[in-house]
Amino acid sequence: MAERSHFQVFKTRGFWVISVLIAAALYLIYLLFSIQVLDYDHYQNLVIDQVTVETKETARRGNIYDSNMSVLATNVSAWRVFISPRDIDRAEKTTSIKRSLDRFMGSSGKERDEGVDQSKLIARNLADILEVDYDMIIERCSRKNRLDETIKARVDEETKNKVVEFVKKYGLEDQVHVQALSLRYYPYDNLASATLGFTGADGSGVYGLELYYDYELTGTPGRYITAKDSYGDDMPFDFETYFKAENGLSLVTTIDVTVQQALERQLEATYADSEPNNRVAGIVMNVKTGAILAMAVKSDFNLNDPYTLNEFYQAKLDNSGLAVDSDEYAELKRDLRLAMWSNKCVSELYEAGSTFKVITAAMALEMGVVKDTDDFYCAGSYLVPGFSTPIHCHRTWGHGAVTFRQGLQMSCNPVLMQTAEKIGSKAFYEYFGSFGYLDKAGIDLPGEAITYFHAENALGPVELAVSSFGQRFKTSMIQLITSISCVANGGELVTPHLISALVDDNGKTVYTYEPIVKRQVISDSTSVLINDILEESVFVQGGNTNCYVKGYRICGKTGTSEKFEILDEEGHSYLRIGSTVAYAPADDPEIAVLIVVDEPTCDNTYGSNVAAPYCAAFMDEVLPYLGIDPKYTPEELETLQMNVGNYLGLSVDEAREKAKANGLTVEIVGDGTAVTNQVPSGGTYVTKGSARVVLYTNNEIPKNTVKVPDVMGKSASQASQTLLNAGLSVHVVGATDTGTAGAIVVDQSIAKDTEVPKGTCVKITMRHTDNTD
Repeated sequence: MAERSHFQVFKTRGFWVISVLIAAALYLIYLLFSIQVLDYDHYQNLVIDQVTVETKETARRGNIYDSNMSVLATNVSAWRVFISPRDIDRAEKTTSIKRSLDRFMGSSGKERDEGVDQSKLIARNLADILEVDYDMIIERCSRKNRLDETIKARVDEETKNKVVEFVKKYGLEDQVHVQALSLRYYPYDNLASATLGFTGADGSGVYGLELYYDYELTGTPGRYITAKDSYGDDMPFDFETYFKAENGLSLVTTIDVTVQQALERQLEATYADSEPNNRVAGIVMNVKTGAILAMAVKSDFNLNDPYTLNEFYQAKLDNSGLAVDSDEYAELKRDLRLAMWSNKCVSELYEAGSTFKVITAAMALEMGVVKDTDDFYCAGSYLVPGFSTPIHCHRTWGHGAVTFRQGLQMSCNPVLMQTAEKIGSKAFYEYFGSFGYLDKAGIDLPGEAITYFHAENALGPVELAVSSFGQRFKTSMIQLITSISCVANGGELVTPHLISALVDDNGKTVYTYEPIVKRQVISDSTSVLINDILEESVFVQGGNTNCYVKGYRICGKTGTSEKFEILDEEGHSYLRIGSTVAYAPADDPEIAVLIVVDEPTCDNTYGSNVAAPYCAAFMDEVLPYLGIDPKYTPEELETLQMNVGNYLGLSVDEAREKAKANGLTVEIVGDGTAVTNQVPSGGTYVTKGSARVVLYTNNEIPKNTVKVPDVMGKSASQASQTLLNAGLSVHVVGATDTGTAGAIVVDQSIAKDTEVPKGTCVKITMRHTDNTD
C-alpha cells in the first residue's frame, strides 16, 4: 500500500510539473508569436529607434518680396556648433591606452595628455572661440548618452572656420560638429520693420508677416536616418534613409519699396518736427483693391538686430532711474521692447477725431437726411438736447452761417452734431457696422485690434454727438483708412491685405490673392459728392489746404483728437493726436494715405500742421511714380518748378539765349567767351518766374556774395520778390496762394543773414498755419 501511495504522489507531481512546463511553453510560444507577428511593427520600431540616429536638414525659409520682386527678407548662411557627449566619453576612455602606447614608443604624448580629459579641452577652446560660458560646455559634455548638444545656435563663417581649424588640429571630428543653417536677413534693415516682423532663434516667425505667414514660409525639414551600433559607429542597415527638405514658399507682398521709402521719409520728417511722445505712423492703401502699398511706424527698429532698443526707447530706459541689475529694470526693458515692436497701424487704438467726419457725412448724404447745400449755423458750440453743457467747436468763436458742404470743409463740430441727430442713433450704429467698425478689418497681420465703441443701447444723444466727430470711441488706423477708401472708391468696403501671391522655389505662382469686396455701403453718387466736397476743401477753402499738391486734385481731411487717459487738475485733456487722411486723384481715386502723430509736443499740434503737409509731400513724390500725370491750371503753370540747366562749356551768347528761353534772369560775370562756372549749379530746381542764374567766365570763382534776407512768415509772392531783389533764386514748395490765400513761409533752406554767392537758390516751405483741425 505504501509503495502504491508513493507512486501515486510521484505520478501526480509529474503531471503538474509537465502541465506547468507545457503551459510555460505555450505562453512562450504566444509571446514569440505576439512579438514576431502580432506586434511586429511595434517592436521593429523600438529596435530601429535604438539603432538609428535621425539628423534634421533645415528647410530653406521662403523669401519675402515687394510687389516688384525686390527682396525684403531672405536667408544667409550661418552655422550651428554642437558636440557629441557620447563620442567625447568614448574618446576619454580610450585615450589612456593610447597615451601608454605613446610613452612606450618614446613619444611625449603631450597632446594625448590633454586629450585624456577631452571635455576640458573642448570646453576651453570653444568657450574662447564662441565667446560662451566654459561651465555650460562642461555640463553639456557630461550628458554622456547624448549625440547632439548645441553649444551655439548661430555663428558666422569666420567663427565656423576657427571651430573647424580647432577640430582638425586635435582630431575631434567625431566629437565636435558644425551644421549649416540659414540665417534670416533683411536687406533694408529698418524698412517696414513693424510690418515685416522678424524670426526667432529657431527660425520661426515672431512678429508681423513673418509670423502671420510662418506656415507657408517655413517649409518641411528633411531628415537623415543612419544606423549606429552600440558604440555609436555607423553600420549597414536597411533603414538608412534620406528625406529631402521641402523649402518654404516665398511671399510676394503688395508693398512697393519706393512708396514705402517715400512714406518713411515723411514720417521721419514729422517725427523730427513734431517730437511726439508716442511715435508716428502711416499707411498707404489702394482704395479700389485694399492692397497696402506702404505701412510704417517711427521710431522703428532694425530687423537684423530687433532686440536692441532704438534711441527713443533706450532713452526711456536710461531715464527710468532703475538699477541696471534689478528685476524692475529687466521688466521695463522687456516692456519697452514690446512697445517698440508694436505695429501702431494695426494693434493700437486711437480716437480718430475729425477724419471720421467723412464717415458721418457719408451716412447722412446716403440717407438723404441732408443735402450739401443745406444751411446750418455754428455759434462756436452746440447744446445737445438733454445735456446741460455745450460741446464746443474747435473754432470756439464759431463759423457762423454755413452750408453742410462748408461745415464739412471747415470741420465744424456743431454741423456734424446736428447732422448726427438727423441720422439718429439706430441708423448711425447700423452704418457704423456697415463701414466695418464693429468687426476687424481683416488685414493679414497678427494682433489686429477691434474698435472700442458704445453698445447700441448706450448710444444716447451725447454719445451720438461726440461720435459724429470721432471722439470718445477708439478705432485702429487700418480700420479708418479702410472705411475712408470705401467712401473714395464708390462705396465698396474692401479687405485690406498685404499678400499678393505665393511662389515656389522655381518662381512658379502657387497662389494669387484676389481682392475681396465685403459689401456696398454707399452709392457711387454719394461717393462722388463727398470726393467733390473734400477736393474743394483742399484747393479752394477749408481746413485741409495744407494737403494741396500742385497739378493734382487731392481729397483731404485733417483731424485733431483729445486723449482722455490723462487729464490735468481741472479735468481737461492736454494730450493730442494730430492726423490727416488724403486720397487722389479726386475724379478717380487710386491711393489713400493716412498719417497719425501721437502726442506731438510742438507748438501747433493740429493735424493740419503735424500731418497734412507731410501727406502732401508724400503725394507730390508718389503720384508721378505711380503713373498719375499732373493736370495744371493756368495759374499753376506759371509757378511750376524747373531745372536751372547746365550751361558750363557753352559760349556766353549760347548760354544767355538758352537760360532766357528757360525763363531765367541772366547775369554774366567776367569778359570771357565761354561759361566756366554758374550759380545755381546745373540740376538745381527753382520756381518758374522766380529764378536767376549767374554765369561766370574766365574760370572765375563766385566772389560777389549777398546776404540772405529773412522771409519767414511772408506769403509766397512776398518772399519770392524779397529773395529776387536780394539777387537770389527761389524754389517754392508746400501750400501756395493758388486758390487758397493765407499760406506763409514756415521754413527757409538757408538761414537769414547767411552770406552766399549771388544767384544761390533758397527753398521756402509754405504752410497754412491758421487752421485749427
